[in-house]
Amino acid sequence: MKLSNNVQVGPSRVAPPTPNSEAPSQTVIPAGTTPSGNYVALYSYKPQKEDELELRKNELYSVTEKCQDGWFKGTSLRTGLSGVFPGNYVQPAK
Repeated sequence: MKLSNNVQVGPSRVAPPTPNSEAPSQTVIPAGTTPSGNYVALYSYKPQKEDELELRKNELYSVTEKCQDGWFKGTSLRTGLSGVFPGNYVQPAK
């Protein structure tokens, strides 16, 4: 089988990283510290458990704690609801 040299590759859809993935986190906060400031969601996230917070892409969240497992605790600035969510789904707001 011969491959053509004229192969075109279009843009691919890339799934957001999962909390347990090996992908580096978008945030740099030492574990055990209390981050200050607001964070913006890079991706939407639907809660899988009762204590998790729904994230909506481009919305702001106040992060109160970074857990050892890569999850953050925080509050939605839109709804006022609090919970945990994947830390690699947010980055510091600029």
